[in-house]
Amino acid sequence: MDPRLPPELERLILELVALSHPVSIPNLLLVASRVRAWVQPLVHRTVVVTRDRRVSPVDGLRSYRPEVFFQIAELQRPSLDSVRNLMLVEIDDELASILSACPHVQNLYFIWPGDDSPSDASYAALSALPLLHFYCHSRYVIHAKPFSQPFLTNISHLELFDAPQEEDWPKLAQLPQLTHLGTGAHAIRFCAFALEKCKTLRVLVITSSAPNPERDYSTVAKDWRFVMMQLSYFIDDWQRGALHGHDYWARAEDFMAKRRAGHPAPDPDHPFHLVC
Repeated sequence: MDPRLPPELERLILELVALSHPVSIPNLLLVASRVRAWVQPLVHRTVVVTRDRRVSPVDGLRSYRPEVFFQIAELQRPSLDSVRNLMLVEIDDELASILSACPHVQNLYFIWPGDDSPSDASYAALSALPLLHFYCHSRYVIHAKPFSQPFLTNISHLELFDAPQEEDWPKLAQLPQLTHLGTGAHAIRFCAFALEKCKTLRVLVITSSAPNPERDYSTVAKDWRFVMMQLSYFIDDWQRGALHGHDYWARAEDFMAKRRAGHPAPDPDHPFHLVC
């Protein structure tokens, strides 16, 4: 009797290994030609491009300086079609070119150097992406012209590193698929607005904050969708979420489920506070 697994099951197992432990991919590519054909498209599924040496890849994730990324784009362009998760840190003039080289990105974490918004060419490249998750400063979303840019229409998970100006809050209520909203700003009034006006919203998270005894949380405290959590390593959290699916969104959803089920809160005085 042939001891080999059925090809479909073998492929599923090896793809799960490659996705869960990217550091194993170089060895998997050497196993057999059929395995190489299965695993090769996963080599660049999650990519970090950065000039910041403080950004450390986790769990075998691949990280490139822009000049190395463009070498890959020139020599192995089809391999970048498999990129689904892309982190860009301290990327400036190359933004449009990098985004254009990765046309199927669904999850984008983007830290832009400086205070200016991206160029028209960069917005055009953004607009072509099938984005579902977007992590950025608020001005990249709020200042998109027009605000109905295609890349905004399918976003379900949006993290804003800062809170928008109050006059811009209503724009977020126009995002038709927005279910998860996060912000690093301790802005209770902004959160109260989002909970009331963003009709599709299922989760709202304030990160990197602890409850302030001098603040009034009455407008958000009873809404089970509101979660406050302390998060120190944002970049690591995104990387592990892209690789394994367990990021702060997943923890917030688990916390909300327990809260709705009546489990005792870790912080009884602030039942919305997730103690990590």
